[in-house]
Amino acid sequence: MRVATWLVGFGVFCSSVLAAEDTNPPELYDAFLHADVPLWGSDFEAIWPRGFSSGMGDSYEFGCTSRVAFGDWSLTFSDNETRWLRLTNYGVFHCAAIERSASERSDLEESDFKYAYFVKIDQTRVNGQPLELWVLQSGHLPGSTYALLAREPSDGVVKSFIVLQRQCPRKSVRRGPPMDVWQTEYCAINSKAEMISLAKRMARLPPLGTLQWIGDVAEPNTDK
Repeated sequence: MRVATWLVGFGVFCSSVLAAEDTNPPELYDAFLHADVPLWGSDFEAIWPRGFSSGMGDSYEFGCTSRVAFGDWSLTFSDNETRWLRLTNYGVFHCAAIERSASERSDLEESDFKYAYFVKIDQTRVNGQPLELWVLQSGHLPGSTYALLAREPSDGVVKSFIVLQRQCPRKSVRRGPPMDVWQTEYCAINSKAEMISLAKRMARLPPLGTLQWIGDVAEPNTDK
């Protein structure tokens, strides 16, 4: 069963999964990862979106670019539950992704947003195969939340990720008092080294799900 909560940049989404009859599927950990302040800033060379400039004079160009595709993404958990994620470009002078999430794709336009970044944080090997480790860093004040991601190395625009489990180290668990049905427990990861170490451990576990680019943002229907 999946335990805890998917609560990293995609909004608050509590889920419980019933075990199949006469089976005991492995636990899938989905802790809410939070850092008191963002761990990666716009000065980090492997962060996207980021600014660019080229040329001189009349041919001078500048703006924001991203290696991770903008548009609508489908987050599919291993139990086949689905969430939707929309990534759009913030602007030209200041570079960030606008991240929205919802249970239904049709609800993305009206959902709340956060400023977010994809960051390639390290690489590892699993069963002898190379694997890039990424995070989706969502929000900036107070602090950021994180999804742990991975992908096989390849060039070009990134349009798919493996979503890794998030099993919180015991020393990093924070628990608040009971608040009816609302969760108060989260996982405090407050250094790059801790986050990278956790991602490497999680890369060796079965994935939590997949994050797949579906297409560009659909134009709103203006028909009356």
